[in-house]
Amino acid sequence: MALAVSHAEQGASEEESRTVILKKLTELGEANASMVRLAASAVTSIPEPLDEAPEKIEHARALRELMGVRTADDDLAAMLCARERLERLAIDLE
Repeated sequence: MALAVSHAEQGASEEESRTVILKKLTELGEANASMVRLAASAVTSIPEPLDEAPEKIEHARALRELMGVRTADDDLAAMLCARERLERLAIDLE
C-alpha cells in the first residue's frame, strides 16, 4: 500500500507502479486479487492530510515550491490515485 502511494506521489506511470507492486507481491508470495484489494482498502485507513487555511496556503506556496514540499491536496490526490490503481490491478488479477 505504501509502495503504491509512494509511486503516485513521485508521478510514476500506472504501468511502472503495477510492475513494481506485482514484483514485490510475488516476492512475498501474495500476488493475488484479494491481497491487492486489501492493500487498496488499507489506503483509505491512512489519515487524510489536515486542511490548511487559504491564507496560510498562499503564504507558504513559494516556500513549498522552493523546498519541494507537498501540499495536503497533493498527498490526498496521491492516495486516491494509488487506491484507484490498486483496484484496477485487483480486477486484472481476477
